[in-house]
Amino acid sequence: MIDTSLLLIVLAAELAVLLLVLGLLIIRSVLLALRGPGRRRRIRQAESDLITAIESGRPTSYPFAKLGRKDQIEVIFELLPSLSGEPRKRLAAVASDNGIADWGLKWCDSRHWFVRLRGAEVLSVLGERGPVLMLLGDERAEVRIRAVEWAAAEPQSAELEKLCLMLGDPDPGVRFTVADGLLRVGGNAVNPLVRTIERDAGPDTTEAALRVASGIGDHRLAALAIEHCQDPRDGVRAAAAAACGSVGGDDAARTLISLLDDPDPDVRREAVNSLGRMNSWASAPKVAALLGDDEWPVKRAAAVVLDGFGPPGRLYLRRVASSDDGPAAKIASQALGTFEAEARA
Repeated sequence: MIDTSLLLIVLAAELAVLLLVLGLLIIRSVLLALRGPGRRRRIRQAESDLITAIESGRPTSYPFAKLGRKDQIEVIFELLPSLSGEPRKRLAAVASDNGIADWGLKWCDSRHWFVRLRGAEVLSVLGERGPVLMLLGDERAEVRIRAVEWAAAEPQSAELEKLCLMLGDPDPGVRFTVADGLLRVGGNAVNPLVRTIERDAGPDTTEAALRVASGIGDHRLAALAIEHCQDPRDGVRAAAAAACGSVGGDDAARTLISLLDDPDPDVRREAVNSLGRMNSWASAPKVAALLGDDEWPVKRAAAVVLDGFGPPGRLYLRRVASSDDGPAAKIASQALGTFEAEARA
């Protein structure tokens, strides 16, 4: 049996601790509420004086220097996006002179990932790219994603090489962010992509690089795209087929037509879609043959592409629809009915 008096003492002690914690929280909230207006006033004063300082070329701002570290960072984040050129450099110099860059560097070495993220954010705003780019290899995907975003904003050649290799990152969020960043970079990413594909750092990296290449559609990628259509890996061939459709050309069209007989359905589907993107209506007979494919995505792609070819493609749809080939005739008839209904709508 537990002594009742002892149990009451324990409960009373726990209640006292709870009341003490609640009391401290209430006192803290009251103090913050009382300090709030004064703090905001000091921040606004520091912002105003700092703007005057950087416009006049003064090296520092006394009100800014008197702020706490968190408030200084808030002021920097508030002002920097609206500045450019020399004023931006002066503000970054003021921040560095007040030790904010040193704090950012210290945070980047923290064992806590969210602190590293904050440090990288501070340094990125100040234009200190080196430590930020080191975080491209961080163990946490959240940190790598933010580092990729910063690196892709104003990328240098070496940074683009690193980003291209990160297309094979184990985290899907990182891979998506890298691909999106490279697509935004556009033509400047082509040469690093070419070197990454040539290096063949692995099937995932090569396939992803070819996917990005298909989104950019630069002629410098044509030879590699055609070459990788013969790759033994299904995913790489499918991505290369998509890239061929993006870069275009007679050689690419001939290669894509040969892929319509590929054993992998994803490769066949990508080849069909790419021929449609190139408006290669001369391939209509071969595309029409895929209306009888065993895989639904391939048959659907063939029907859509034939309709996209215009009169030549629709002619083949009608021929197949009136043929004795049951499954192919059915999909062709369904496609014609759907497309004609959409045209009337």
